[in-house]
Amino acid sequence: MRRDDADAYVEYIVNTGMAEYRATPGNQGAWMLRRDDGDRSEIMTFSLWDSRDSIRAFAGEDIDQAVFYPEDDRFSSSVILRSGTTTS
Repeated sequence: MRRDDADAYVEYIVNTGMAEYRATPGNQGAWMLRRDDGDRSEIMTFSLWDSRDSIRAFAGEDIDQAVFYPEDDRFSSSVILRSGTTTS
């Protein structure tokens, strides 16, 4: 994303997705990583859960589908969404 948009995007994600991750029972932690490179920024979030049922409580039945929030369109032109789950 454009580096000029990164601070606003981080604040937005902290107040939406990160807050909801952490408030959902079964969440074992949620983190956001940011890397600035010239005029671009890369931002990644990840979370750990105690079960797939806990993930469903947050994400809905399709746990590989990203969760969207009302103001996401504000950043959509500069965000690449990837979602996925892994199991051990």
